[in-house]
Amino acid sequence: MNILLIDTSGRSCCVGLAVEGRLVCEEYLDTGLTHSQTLMKLISSVYERSGTERKDTGLIGVTSGPGSFTGLRIGMSTAKALAQSFGAPIAEISTLDAIRENTGYFDGPVVTMIDALHERVYASGYDGISLEKGIYGLSEVLDEAEKTGRRVLFAGDGALKYRDIILGRGDAFSVADASDMYPRASGMLNYAMRILDSGETKDCYEAKLDYFMASQAERNLHE
Repeated sequence: MNILLIDTSGRSCCVGLAVEGRLVCEEYLDTGLTHSQTLMKLISSVYERSGTERKDTGLIGVTSGPGSFTGLRIGMSTAKALAQSFGAPIAEISTLDAIRENTGYFDGPVVTMIDALHERVYASGYDGISLEKGIYGLSEVLDEAEKTGRRVLFAGDGALKYRDIILGRGDAFSVADASDMYPRASGMLNYAMRILDSGETKDCYEAKLDYFMASQAERNLHE
């Protein structure tokens, strides 16, 4: 089965294609262009470069949040349209979990975080860190990570933005390499296959985004 993978949750845009569980093509772009300008071109490219027919796509994995409101909507609406066209289900992939998949080389607790502005982050803790997926103040995340008494790795664009503050807490904290800060197709593939195996895929009508918080327009409406 062929699996199409899409991430538009942040400033970068990533598209990958897997055939029978093996990633055969990945397109990654971080040039400042909008996802509306780049996504369909990248999707066309992975099919053309891999010599794969679109109609043979059996699953679409797409990041469902948290992240950029506009970016997430572009990715999910594209995934839904393609899923309907292909007759394929959708695997909703947490952006934070997708980033976690990049850090398999690290033997210890991991925190993934996405910048939410004003020293707030969308964050999730793994392997012994008690942080459920949610929005937190940066200091709250760092304090929780310190409780483990172990070396902790931070990844995600929030870790990149607040690198100096994180490393300023001491030698127990480290920050992932720049190449591991954003979701990549290889990690998304692992996650999508687990969703498929668990039977938790959604159809094009059921799939939805998980913003974690209301958009600025929605917040202004209720103020």
